[in-house]
Amino acid sequence: MTVTDASGCTAKDTATISEPDLITGIDSITACDTYTWIDGITYTASNNTATHTLVAANGCDSVVSLDLTIITSPTVDLGNDVAICAGDSTLLDAGSGHTNYLWNTGETTQTIYADTAGTYNVTVGNGTSVTNSNSLSFDGQDDYIDYAALLNNPSNNATILFSFNT
Repeated sequence: MTVTDASGCTAKDTATISEPDLITGIDSITACDTYTWIDGITYTASNNTATHTLVAANGCDSVVSLDLTIITSPTVDLGNDVAICAGDSTLLDAGSGHTNYLWNTGETTQTIYADTAGTYNVTVGNGTSVTNSNSLSFDGQDDYIDYAALLNNPSNNATILFSFNT
């Protein structure tokens, strides 16, 4: 462009306008179990093919690619609460496939024997910072019924019915 003033002086300037190449980027994410990305989709498995276009008001759009790693949280289930008799024990098993175990008793094995009333819990891991836990309670009450004592006490009005399947 050339500009001339009233005195005949001229000034010349050149401006070059260019459109940039498409701007791209990678969004690298590690998540546990699920992840909802900027595209609004909740992913439950690792994904490195999703893309999303970010539209700019000036027309210079950007494309973001997802590099998502989903880590599945470990699960553990000790089963239903149970009763054990005095002097007995029961085996608690947190399940195989975990890389680390930590019971509230301080033990670090997959299985422990519980021989006293109380609540037992275990935290398991899968080699990452992700952990999960479960607990099981024992009431410590003896589930034994002394039928002879019932029958030999004349003050008891007890009827006891025995049924045997053969």
